[in-house]
Amino acid sequence: MGNKKQVDKDHDMKADMKADLEILEQKYKTYYNQVLVKEQPFYHRGMTDEEVTREQDYLNGNLKAFYEGRYMPLWKQIWFK
Repeated sequence: MGNKKQVDKDHDMKADMKADLEILEQKYKTYYNQVLVKEQPFYHRGMTDEEVTREQDYLNGNLKAFYEGRYMPLWKQIWFK
């Protein structure tokens, strides 16, 4: 009997975590400001949300290069390969 209760408890916890994640994703989409994205150094017209996320992660990981003036967005790096 104890195992069934633990399984049910784990299942409920996973369902709660999934619901919390969905709420957070919705809040992110609600507060995601396209105007601010368009002012980022990596922005180009027609970017998908996935491209924006990838470029933001890359920029955050290369802030030193950005401050030194050596930063080049991922999409632009393709031109020089």
